[in-house]
Amino acid sequence: MDPLYFNGKGKGLFVSNMIKLNATLLDQKSMKKGIVFLFGSILFLACHTDQKKNQSIDNIVSLDSVKPNQKIIDSLSNPNSYYYLSNIPIEESSRLMLIDSINPSDNKITFDSMDSLSSSNQKTRDYFFKVFIKILDKADGALSEVIGSYTINYIEKYPKEFIERTSKIDVKYFEYFASFTGYELGFSNDKGSNWLDSLNYRCSNCDFSQLKKFDNFRKIVQESIDENNEK
Repeated sequence: MDPLYFNGKGKGLFVSNMIKLNATLLDQKSMKKGIVFLFGSILFLACHTDQKKNQSIDNIVSLDSVKPNQKIIDSLSNPNSYYYLSNIPIEESSRLMLIDSINPSDNKITFDSMDSLSSSNQKTRDYFFKVFIKILDKADGALSEVIGSYTINYIEKYPKEFIERTSKIDVKYFEYFASFTGYELGFSNDKGSNWLDSLNYRCSNCDFSQLKKFDNFRKIVQESIDENNEK
C-alpha cells in the first residue's frame, strides 16, 4: 500500500472504511444472533404450548377419574342410593336398622348385614341374626326376592343353629325362613328336591325333636315352591 495513502485525507478515508467494515461485520453478527434468538423463541413457544396442552389433557383425565368416586361420596347420604351409609361400620348401620332409624333395602349395608348371618364368627352370627329378623319383618319388593339365597346359605352351614334359634322366637319367623327359601329353590333345575333331601344329612347332630322340626320346615318350603310354580 502506498505510504502516501495514510497522509491527510487518505488516512481519514482508511479509518472511515474500517469503521464501515466493522459496522457491517457487527450488523451481520447481530443479525445472526437475532435469527438464532428468534428460532430459539419459536421452539420454546412451541414446546411450552405442547406442554400446556398435555397438562390440559391430564387435567381432563384426572377430573374424569374422580367423577365415579365423587358420585359414591355424594350418594352416601342418599337413602335411595345403593351406597347409603356404607362409609360407616356395618355394626353401626345395622344398629340403626334394629332401632328403626333406617329401613333395610336392596342396598349394600343390607346385603352386608345378611352376609354376616353366615359368618364363621359365633358372636357375629349372634348379633346379625337379630338384624336378619328385622330385615324379614321389613322386606318387600326387590329385597324380598333375594332373601332366599341368604336363608339357604345360613341353613346349609348351620342347620342345627337355625333350628335352635327359630325355636326361641315367634313361629312366624320360622315360616318366613321356609317361605323365602322355597321361593329361591323354585328357580333351581330340580325345584329344590336335592337340597330338601339333604337337610337331615346336614343336621346329623340334631336330636329327634330338631329333625322333626326340619320335617315341618321341608313341608312349608315345598308349599312355597309349588305356590310360586303355579304363578
